[in-house]
Amino acid sequence: MGENDYILVVAPNELDTIRTALRAESERCKRQGFEGLKTHTDNLRDKISNMMIEHTYTRLENKSKV
Repeated sequence: MGENDYILVVAPNELDTIRTALRAESERCKRQGFEGLKTHTDNLRDKISNMMIEHTYTRLENKSKV
C-alpha cells in the first residue's frame, strides 16, 4: 500500500445501510432515465451483497472448526 492508500473498515449493519441506499439510488436513476448510472449502482450493490455473503460463510466456517 502506498502512503495515500486507506483501508475502510465497515460493520455489517453499515454495509446493509449502504446497500439499501444504493437500491434507492438505483430506482431514482431508473426514473430519471440514467440507465448507465443505474447499472453501475446495481453492480456496486451486488458487490456489497456478495461481500456480506462471503463474510457470513467465513464466520460459519470458523465456528465449525472450533
